[in-house]
Amino acid sequence: MTTHTSQLQDAPTGSGHTPDPARRGTARAPWGRATRALPASAPVLLMVVVAVTDLLTPDWLHVSPVMAAVPVLAAVLLPCWATAALAGGVLVITGLLQ
Repeated sequence: MTTHTSQLQDAPTGSGHTPDPARRGTARAPWGRATRALPASAPVLLMVVVAVTDLLTPDWLHVSPVMAAVPVLAAVLLPCWATAALAGGVLVITGLLQ
């Protein structure tokens, strides 16, 4: 009979140490919160870049439809309230650009 690999990993070794399931996956990254701030600011950065680009391009070229990607990106990276706030900001900025 074969044994599943997860059963082999949880089996006690000869050292007498058994893994604690409550502590599994609790290791923290040494770089902390500062690294998470960069991806979280990506939707805001995209919104600013698109708005500035739309202002600087000629009238016949509209870049503002790219603003639709801001709430989608925010939904992946941010909580619901921040996504809703950014979506409202996108609506206001897009209305002002038009």
